[in-house]
Amino acid sequence: MDTGIPSDLVKKYRESIPEKLGLMNTIILSLHQESSREKLTELRFIVHKMAGSASMFGYSHVSQPCRNFEQFLVEKLAASDLDLNLAWLKTCDTHFSNVKTAFEET
Repeated sequence: MDTGIPSDLVKKYRESIPEKLGLMNTIILSLHQESSREKLTELRFIVHKMAGSASMFGYSHVSQPCRNFEQFLVEKLAASDLDLNLAWLKTCDTHFSNVKTAFEET
């Protein structure tokens, strides 16, 4: 996969994927414990950055699951009620799983 980006940068990005996914998972787990607009905003920002950077570094198939996840988060952030009920959290977990699986398919 030739991205036009120097291979050492692509390698660094690839090596950073587990850390990025780990951070996302940590935030999601914290949301299971307590609703937090700040944590939800942080998660949206991470997912947004991942959507753009994944494509740039040759993981274009990851961008769409990230965009779907980001839209899901944006809609919740726009709602006046921040109740993160069990159904919402399960859907959040599914979106995260879709992103993680997309990276694993590389």
